[in-house]
Amino acid sequence: QGYSIQRLFDEVRSTDKPVIVDFFKAGCAACKELEEITFPNEDVKEQLKRFKFIHIDITKYTKDDQQMLKKYNLFGAPNLIFFDSNHNYLPNKNLSGYIEPKRLQKHLQTIQ
Repeated sequence: QGYSIQRLFDEVRSTDKPVIVDFFKAGCAACKELEEITFPNEDVKEQLKRFKFIHIDITKYTKDDQQMLKKYNLFGAPNLIFFDSNHNYLPNKNLSGYIEPKRLQKHLQTIQ
């Protein structure tokens, strides 16, 4: 919690790795499935080692949360957005809803 667009930019720029941003909220069934099924999958975990992973909790739906969702053209949770290792936002790589482990693993392979 406590993320703003500026804080997100700062964190993305602070790494030389590609970045995954996971927008989630409490009580979201698909968010829970990602947390319990997809992210712990061994093949997904192996791919995730290449990334900086940022969780942003939008449960409280603060003004900052609303601004970030608007900036990235997102509605609710779960949503995964990606930045490449040069800090470029990759809007064509966004994923929404529950993503099966195999699909996420293949998707992560396409991001450098």
